[in-house]
Amino acid sequence: MPVSDRNDTVVTQTDALGSFIVNCYEASWVVWAQKTGYVAAQPKPATVTFGQSFSFGNITLALNPFSLSGTVTNDKSEPILGADVKF
Repeated sequence: MPVSDRNDTVVTQTDALGSFIVNCYEASWVVWAQKTGYVAAQPKPATVTFGQSFSFGNITLALNPFSLSGTVTNDKSEPILGADVKF
């Protein structure tokens, strides 16, 4: 997900082969990749000028070796259905 020096963001998805294209304006950007269940890739800086194409090469995501499970309950120890858990 690219973020520019103006704090703008651009989101795109890969095709079946893992290739992607981001259309953006001239600026300095920080780009990274993420997917649920994987550790996010380290951010890579990129400065693009008008009309320029920039290739990142390969970005590799590692499988997240950790999992979290449990039950969300209220103060009476009753399960709460549909609770969102963020960490």
